[in-house]
Amino acid sequence: MTGGIYAGVQYQVVDKQGKNYIALQAGDVAILMSQGANMHLLDDIGDQDPEDVMEALFDSIPEAK
Repeated sequence: MTGGIYAGVQYQVVDKQGKNYIALQAGDVAILMSQGANMHLLDDIGDQDPEDVMEALFDSIPEAK
């Protein structure tokens, strides 16, 4: 299991039945979901760089109008 911190959010890459997923702390999930982030980007990331996935997650947050 590997992990890191992206934009102040701690993450872990978890292997579940041969597939890689990114796991976040519950509080971070709640905040990101409330901001409209596409949490599905964290599912089955394959061999993608976790930093790239986290960047895409933050990029998926709609801009406030």
